[in-house]
Amino acid sequence: MKPGDDIRRIRVDRVACTWNVAVDVVGQARWFLLMLVPIRLPIFESLPPASVGRRGPLASFRAHMSAGPLLGRDTAGIACTPMTLRQDIVGLADAEWTNWPHAYSKATDTRGHLAALLDDDADAQNAAALHFRSAIVHQSTLWPASPDAFDWLIRVLRAHQVPEPALTGCLTALTEAGEQLSDIPADTPVPALSPEARTWLDRFANAPEETENDEDEDDDEDTYESLWAEFLESNESDEIYQWTLARTAALRPAVAALVQEIDGQAPEQVAAVREAWKS
Repeated sequence: MKPGDDIRRIRVDRVACTWNVAVDVVGQARWFLLMLVPIRLPIFESLPPASVGRRGPLASFRAHMSAGPLLGRDTAGIACTPMTLRQDIVGLADAEWTNWPHAYSKATDTRGHLAALLDDDADAQNAAALHFRSAIVHQSTLWPASPDAFDWLIRVLRAHQVPEPALTGCLTALTEAGEQLSDIPADTPVPALSPEARTWLDRFANAPEETENDEDEDDDEDTYESLWAEFLESNESDEIYQWTLARTAALRPAVAALVQEIDGQAPEQVAAVREAWKS
């Protein structure tokens, strides 16, 4: 060993260590910024602003990101990991769409069913599948919460292999939803909602859910039953339904990616989904 080799080696080691630390810091900063910087996609222009939840700015941003179908043509090739999805599903408590109606009530219960599909409890998975084919699509009808609920269902089915009985139920729900889109051409833009239509979604979100003590409530307060009766007579009911159909149709690329990835499982149901979602 030549004189000075030890000193040179120490200097090289220090430089390498400093470089590794710098690369690690830059890498973490990059991912942090990607989470914080709003990504402007055309579909966001027609989506309602997310309400600020109790989880802080980052969760509110992520709730905004989950407020509309993100797995459409822009991210159809991306499938999350089950661990990431579990974290994101917890964050759905702040997503505005979970307070919009499905067939029976607010969709606040949907995120629990999504989480169940990622676990290994067969009974809970079957109950989740039933939720999607009875509440998210019901009697050939889609509901304001349906596009987002199906968006998240597709993410779950792409990230986690669900047992065939529950998978069959989920695919049956997707098939029925796709059958409602026959009059929606491919690449149909999502229309912007009028302020009056937005007010209806806000009223649904703020209405108390039905309880056994409803007869004691203020007669002037919106309830789900009274609100639906009034809504169905309004000029905005058809506007919101067409908006719901267009947002659901935006999921076609994600559905195509799903059926390609799970081809070989539940073949009859996969074929039915593929046929129903053809544009």
